[in-house]
Amino acid sequence: MAQILINTGTTAGDGTGTPHRTAFQSINSMMTETYANVSANTANIATNTSDIAALGGGGVRALVGKIIVPVTAPTDTSENILATVVIPAGLMGTSGMLIVTFRVQECTGTGTKACRIRLGGAGGDIVGIQTIPSSVVGNMMTVHIWNLSSTSVQAGAATSTTSGSIGAASAANTAGTQNTVGALDLVMTLQKSTGADVAKLGFIIVEFVA
Repeated sequence: MAQILINTGTTAGDGTGTPHRTAFQSINSMMTETYANVSANTANIATNTSDIAALGGGGVRALVGKIIVPVTAPTDTSENILATVVIPAGLMGTSGMLIVTFRVQECTGTGTKACRIRLGGAGGDIVGIQTIPSSVVGNMMTVHIWNLSSTSVQAGAATSTTSGSIGAASAANTAGTQNTVGALDLVMTLQKSTGADVAKLGFIIVEFVA
């Protein structure tokens, strides 16, 4: 219904406003409609929540962290950390999943570039790895990391698409034994076989799926 305006008169007690009974009838009508709408919205929220819960363990997908400023790898052959994202304590539960997407770009030189995702910092488990050949100038990589019905047993799988190619190349599954009850550093590293070669991390995005 449209809003019902109650006439309050020109001045207090002048008798020109809406009669008391009529005014309260209007109030009751509008409150009845308001409560009906609230009940309907509550039911819709409950339905939507049930739909979300039906999407594989909750179906909730949320951003954990991102770095979108390009980072150039040092001029050496060490495995160097180019990005770090902190995974909050207990986030993954016993069956949660992390989705890591990143791009290595502007690659030049004669050697290969090994890209790794490690859970647990610099010395942590390798949960995703791809090697960029010398003939490729860029690589988009997605890594899925999930807990295997345990807070301290992980599996990882990586898929990548290189610049100038159509389709994707999948690496072998990896495993991890990090205790995700506590907070963990997830790092992206890059290691060049030829130190003088150039490679940059263009961006990295880490998402969580319940």
